[in-house]
Amino acid sequence: MTLVILGLKRLLSSRAFLRDFNGIRAYGLLLFALRPLTVRHILHSWL
Repeated sequence: MTLVILGLKRLLSSRAFLRDFNGIRAYGLLLFALRPLTVRHILHSWL
């Protein structure tokens, strides 16, 4: 969670805004792609 906050602070203070935005978007897409795996893992750990 702190990494996200630090990333947002860096994004706001960075002059290369578009580059950082593309990096954050790619990171978000990666998390979005991995989300079904984590949901499946949680369901398997419960069952």
